[in-house]
Amino acid sequence: MNKLRLLLISGASQVGQSVLAALAGRRAGIEITATGSTASELALFDFDATFVTPETANDPEAFALCLLAIVARAAPTLLIPCRDDDVVALADLHARYPDLMALCGSPAAARAMADKWLSATFATSRGLPFAPTLIAGSGQATRDFVHAHGYPLIAKPRESFASRGVFLVNNDEQLERVLARDRYVVQKFLGDSSAVQSFCDGIERTGIPLFYSFEGTMNSLQALIGPDGAIAQVVCTTTAMRHGRSERLRLDTDPRAHALGMQCARDFSEYGWRGPLNVQCQTTPDGKLFIHEFNGRFTGATAARRLLGHDEVGPAIALFTGQGLPPDRLLAGAPNEVVRVPVAVAADPERIQTLRIEGAWRRDALTNA
Repeated sequence: MNKLRLLLISGASQVGQSVLAALAGRRAGIEITATGSTASELALFDFDATFVTPETANDPEAFALCLLAIVARAAPTLLIPCRDDDVVALADLHARYPDLMALCGSPAAARAMADKWLSATFATSRGLPFAPTLIAGSGQATRDFVHAHGYPLIAKPRESFASRGVFLVNNDEQLERVLARDRYVVQKFLGDSSAVQSFCDGIERTGIPLFYSFEGTMNSLQALIGPDGAIAQVVCTTTAMRHGRSERLRLDTDPRAHALGMQCARDFSEYGWRGPLNVQCQTTPDGKLFIHEFNGRFTGATAARRLLGHDEVGPAIALFTGQGLPPDRLLAGAPNEVVRVPVAVAADPERIQTLRIEGAWRRDALTNA
């Protein structure tokens, strides 16, 4: 059997590090290579080899050409995207070069996940309970939306991740300004609106807290669609969020969540998606479960779900490459809750300099071999 070689695109990302952690104790005989756009991303040196690429979204064609050169050099068995931009870019590349073995599906499905307006229209067409969503349009449509859902509303860039560029809209003037922004959507706020009002009242009385968040608890549905389109697994968790990052995970045993995850997986499979599918949801104060985001990749909580007894990375590798990993000893006696904590990292400055100058680095120092 040929050596298993994994190539993680944007491997220094939170998702890339989570995938790496999910492989802990099972890396023997596997070569794991990563790409990154900045040589000083310290997490890149956790891999066996690293290559610098152009930023994915800034110059897609330059990125594609660079990635093809890396593929020719590293000969990966499987390509794994770790950021939303990479999901779209890899789907486009795979459509042009179908012999590439990659965790991705059709470009149309990738865009339906990456663009929140396309996500809303796709979900609506499939009867999925997606958060009501608005883009700039007629004044009447805007007035009707506000009448139906009230304030606050939540404004998001159509393409964004980790809650970047997201804020709450509390009145007509703010809504008018946000809808004038390029490529923004506005969604129904799924959380407790009274908590937002209480917070705003508190600001008037005592000032702005240095740290605050309205994220609460998120429902995460993680599916895996095999290369034949079959649904391999659906894992549901509830996640306490803090500053856009999942911090505390528990398994979600609500049958509604599992049924919704299966429905989403079937719909995206029919639309041509293959590989991981993440569905981010929230339960409203009146108990309804709404989707607010799709992602076609593993997530920053992938390693945490493994600790809960549900491996995602091993089954994906086996399905797409035919090569199974060693038995996962962590799955025995899984805990009921997993807490994610930050860790300190550092890297040898000489490694950073090598990567910056040569555009490539190998742990065994055979960069030019």
